[in-house]
Amino acid sequence: MFKHKVPKHYITKNPQDGTGVISNIKDFIQGRPSDIYPPQIRKFIEVYGNHKVENVMVARKPVWKVLEHLVNTFSGGDLFKKMKELNIDRLRHLYVVLKINGTDYTFEKDEVIKVAKYQARSGQETLQLGKPKNDVSVAELFASLIKQDPQINIYDSIKANCQGFVAHVLRVLGLWGPSETVQFVKQPTDKLLSPFVQKLNKGITTAGAKVNVLIEGKGKKKKCM
Repeated sequence: MFKHKVPKHYITKNPQDGTGVISNIKDFIQGRPSDIYPPQIRKFIEVYGNHKVENVMVARKPVWKVLEHLVNTFSGGDLFKKMKELNIDRLRHLYVVLKINGTDYTFEKDEVIKVAKYQARSGQETLQLGKPKNDVSVAELFASLIKQDPQINIYDSIKANCQGFVAHVLRVLGLWGPSETVQFVKQPTDKLLSPFVQKLNKGITTAGAKVNVLIEGKGKKKKCM
């Protein structure tokens, strides 16, 4: 038997937790609350919350070239100019792969935090970090993430992006700090993206998060017992 129990306020009966279409539309208008994980993550915690994280790998892959060109266009050519100045060849999307109950799962942050069974992606680079130094369960990991950062579910291309999420996960697992890890994860997005592009990207991801609420539902936060 496992020592740790899943916190009851993370448990859902199904991805939408009893919500219907009308409720989802209302939640779509309001947007996803910052302190409630998406239903997909809540369901994962319900199933695997008692299991420990067995291994950690960080991965990154170049974003689509067409996206880079679009961002460069919206920035008036400033993106490519700054990438050249900072010696950055490509913009990259970061995600973390955690082995749980013998299976590798990809956790990443786009417009919302997502989880899926791991599949290698074209052009990806990986960094194996091994077993976490902090022995925590899945439920404890996500409880710590949201306790330390109540805004973790909100996406921001500078302050709360994919690499920030990965770094936060690694901190909780006791694996953040070595220069090799920091260099692999971090790109200076604050220097790369102009204020206009940051604002545009925030609008796009906010809309995407609302669509996720419309499709999956918000999920109901339960009180701790």
